Amino acid sequence: MKGKGSIRNFSSIVLWVVETDTGPALAHCLFPKMKSPPKIDADGFKRKDGITINNHMAWWKVRGHTTTDIYDSQKTLKVIGSFVKQVSEKEFGEVRYIDGAGWGVPIQQITQVTTNKKGKITKYYIPEIGWISKKDAITRAAHGLIDNVVLVFPRGKKRPYLRALPDHRWENNLDYLS
Repeated sequence: MKGKGSIRNFSSIVLWVVETDTGPALAHCLFPKMKSPPKIDADGFKRKDGITINNHMAWWKVRGHTTTDIYDSQKTLKVIGSFVKQVSEKEFGEVRYIDGAGWGVPIQQITQVTTNKKGKITKYYIPEIGWISKKDAITRAAHGLIDNVVLVFPRGKKRPYLRALPDHRWENNLDYLS
C-alpha cells in the first residue's frame, strides 16, 4: 500500500513537490505558507532555487502516511518529519516540472483563542478566516482544515474538544494562546 505523504511549507522558500500517483512524476511549486493538497500523495520535495537542504541537493523522499514540515533555519531549511530521507535525483524517474502558482492549499492554524469567565475556550482565531466559534472549529478540525490541532473525543458524555498537537513546545498550546 502506498503512503499518503503531505508537506507543509512554513518556510519563506518555494519548493518543488513531486507526486507520482497520477502517472509519470509531476513536480509542482509549493509556495510559502502552503501545504500539499489533501487528496495528493506528496512523495518528495526539494528547493526550487536549487540550493541544498542540509547539504543535500536532490530530492527528499516522504515515506508512509506522514506529514513533513519545512521551516526556515538560518542559512538552510529545517526538515521536521519522522519518515523523510535523502534520495538521488533519479528516485522518481523522469520528472515533469509544472511551474507557477495555484497548487496547494493555505496552511490554516489557530493563533489566538478567547475564553469565558470560567476559562473555557469559546472562540478561535485563524488569520485567513478570522474568529470562529468552538463548534465551527471542531467541524473544521474534523475535516482536516486546521493544521495545528487534534480533535479529542473523551469517554462518556463529554463533548469533543481541540488540543494542540503534541510536541516539545509549550508556546503553541491552546491555553497559552488565550
